[in-house]
Amino acid sequence: MQREALEALATHAIGEAKPGVEYPITVWLWVLECLNEKCDADVQKLSKMTTHVRELVAIRSGVSISFVRKVQQSFLASQDGGPLFGTPPPRATTGRKRKITEDVKDAVICRLEMQRTLTAGQLSETLQAEGIADISKTSVTRILKERNMSRKKTHRVSRNKFKQQNLVRAADFRAYMKTVDHSRLRFMDECGVDRSDTGAKTVWSEKGTRVNIMTHGRHGKHYSVYGLTCCRPGEEPLRITMHDGHSNEEVFMDVMQHWVQDGTVRPHDIIVMDNWSGHGNFRDPDSRYNLMREFLLEHMGVQVIRLPVETPEWNPIELMWNLLKQKLKYFEATRDDQVPQAVLQICSMVTTEQIKGGMRKQGYQI
Repeated sequence: MQREALEALATHAIGEAKPGVEYPITVWLWVLECLNEKCDADVQKLSKMTTHVRELVAIRSGVSISFVRKVQQSFLASQDGGPLFGTPPPRATTGRKRKITEDVKDAVICRLEMQRTLTAGQLSETLQAEGIADISKTSVTRILKERNMSRKKTHRVSRNKFKQQNLVRAADFRAYMKTVDHSRLRFMDECGVDRSDTGAKTVWSEKGTRVNIMTHGRHGKHYSVYGLTCCRPGEEPLRITMHDGHSNEEVFMDVMQHWVQDGTVRPHDIIVMDNWSGHGNFRDPDSRYNLMREFLLEHMGVQVIRLPVETPEWNPIELMWNLLKQKLKYFEATRDDQVPQAVLQICSMVTTEQIKGGMRKQGYQI
């Protein structure tokens, strides 16, 4: 921009300003030159100048940000922007949003149901390529929000869960659970713990530093924890038996025999467990599992029921295992023999109301 034009513009701006101008014409001229350099002689860039750019101009010119904004507004308000800028172009007026018909909305939803992994941009390109609808990414996003749809994290589920025969068994199981006395229900399951489950996983520390926790070995000895719930008042809510090593069918049978002998399993109880192979082969009529099941039913009236296929979450004791793993983080076990003590201490604090709350959460009506 020519210096004469800048001087004339600065003089005009000072004349239009309020009385008591804090900077002389030379400062106005210097700020205008800085603005000219920053916006590359483009009036659109000058009109859309951000606060960050104003700060840079203010620092370079030695003035305040409010004064830079005043110079910018005075320049944009002038009719003659100078020979370099030229007359500011008229502001483009945005047209009204194009109305999207219901047929286009239905086409978007139908195409999304065919392939749910598509993003809004990919969905727009696919509809345009197939000649179904000429729609933008923004319009697709607006349609999905109207239909209350959003991208969510996928959850892997086995196909066996949705087979027709398994769905029928699940419905029969739910119907049967509504007819039994819930005080007779005893949910059984097992979990594994070791020394790596104890101790805090995160601690406060300064940035760039690592916190080391001294330990003996990496994981240590593995323990199998067998649990049996009870929601009857006056009885132990969560009966725990621990075994050194991993779980298998032989260990499971020994634990069940021990619970029958010490009176943990009461007559007419209903024991519910999942379909893990370590509980025994229920398809073989001569297996130890079926012999144990027949013995309990004949002599004590105890029923042993398996959960439907692919539904381990219907066992409320899984919530107790989650609670156990959370509480173990507050115990610092440096030796293997400290792990069983911590497990027994945590499980002894489980109440009957927690067991009932877990059953309600899993859909059992109590």
